[in-house]
Amino acid sequence: MLMKKIGPIKMPLELKNNEIDTFTLYFFESKYGRYVVVTKGDISDGEDVLLRIESSCIFGHVFSSVKCDCDFQLRKALELISENGRGILIYAIDQDALGSGIKNHFRIYALRQNEKLDIKEIYKKVGIDKDKRDYSDVIQILSEFNIKSVKLLTNNEKRVKALRDNGIEVESIPLIAETNEHNIRYLKFKKILK
Repeated sequence: MLMKKIGPIKMPLELKNNEIDTFTLYFFESKYGRYVVVTKGDISDGEDVLLRIESSCIFGHVFSSVKCDCDFQLRKALELISENGRGILIYAIDQDALGSGIKNHFRIYALRQNEKLDIKEIYKKVGIDKDKRDYSDVIQILSEFNIKSVKLLTNNEKRVKALRDNGIEVESIPLIAETNEHNIRYLKFKKILK
């Protein structure tokens, strides 16, 4: 499968405590999706690379909602890559709401809040699968950078399995957000989906 690539570009990004670090960014596109790839340091030397695969989240990443752990995971991954001096973050632009899209993300939240439906009822009513994400593009992006061994920042065993099934050596490192009154139900909901 052929992917279009634009870049590299250098981009200063704000981390915790107003610290700024410069990363290298690329844009990748296939017929299945669009991705922003953020890299730091030499990642193609064949050694373990710190990796985060991040699905877009309009609420967490754009509006910094505390109702989910998405913003925490994105920021924490960038901080760890910066501290490590090398790593890669693959941001899947079209995978909002576990691959169901922004419109369905709004529908899911509306049903949870306004109709108090449980998760099985919500997904049945919306007419979507629990997790529609596919990792074939991620495998191709890793191949583009000659990455064969990763330390994967994830709480998702499906991601670990997808990489291992495609010949990538994986060490899994969890990214656990602190719970609060706003995200406790969502974090329990995410466990149901796994």
